[in-house]
Amino acid sequence: MRHQRRKRVNLNRGRRAGVFNSLLKGLIIHGKIKASTARVKQIQVLAEKIITMAKEDSLASRRRIFAYLQDETMVKKLMSEIAPRYQSRNGGYTQLFKLGPRQGDGCELSQLTFLP
Repeated sequence: MRHQRRKRVNLNRGRRAGVFNSLLKGLIIHGKIKASTARVKQIQVLAEKIITMAKEDSLASRRRIFAYLQDETMVKKLMSEIAPRYQSRNGGYTQLFKLGPRQGDGCELSQLTFLP
């Protein structure tokens, strides 16, 4: 059975959590990130879940988001600026653009941005 199978992106558990957390914070701060396609697809799933939680705008959702991001300024920006833009949407808050292979090792790169 394939219960709770996730892509590991060739990293151990601690490093994978750190990389995903920093990429998610970069997406919230800058509005876009550029990384390998496998990593961007995983970040897209996390970003969609966190924005859906932020749309509720309750103390419980604020605490759940803080438990993941560990940064109060990010939580405030997410709750006050990003989530209100998507109140009328039921999902699909981000957009993935494929950029082609990286010159050094040929890894497929992608860019993840928030929809306007």
